[in-house]
Amino acid sequence: MGKCAQSTRFAGQPCIVQRLSAAKRSAGLLSLLIVQERRAGETRVAATPETVRRLRGRGLSIQLERGAGLTAGYSDEDYAGAGAQLVDANGESWRSTDALLCVNAPEPERLSTLKSGALLLGLLNPYGAKELVATLQERQLSALALELLPRISRAQSMDVLSSQA
Repeated sequence: MGKCAQSTRFAGQPCIVQRLSAAKRSAGLLSLLIVQERRAGETRVAATPETVRRLRGRGLSIQLERGAGLTAGYSDEDYAGAGAQLVDANGESWRSTDALLCVNAPEPERLSTLKSGALLLGLLNPYGAKELVATLQERQLSALALELLPRISRAQSMDVLSSQA
């Protein structure tokens, strides 16, 4: 078994969360920013209040752009009650976050405000987004395109494609 499978503190968490969390233990909380989707017609949000509660329970610091969950039926108060810190979409939270959670990839100009080494997680369409890939390389950002995760039973809890049905 790999190192991730041997971790007891983060057992059952995706390996990426285990590694990031372990790396940040001595430096403080891992910060995760959940952004408001800007694509026309998009009504989803990258995390529910229950997801925020679970991530907070794992020691992550969660920030949520105000209004991010409204189109999905979640109020800012729902997220605040789950432990999220509400922030404005002014870019300051983008510059300080360790990881950004989104449904669709943000515009490259917004991504350029992320600090080098930050992680982008979401439906990123990497094969059809040359500008996105160029921005990721230029800014030295890491990315996890969730739609590319294997669609096997062991990874079913991370299968973002089936969960959209």
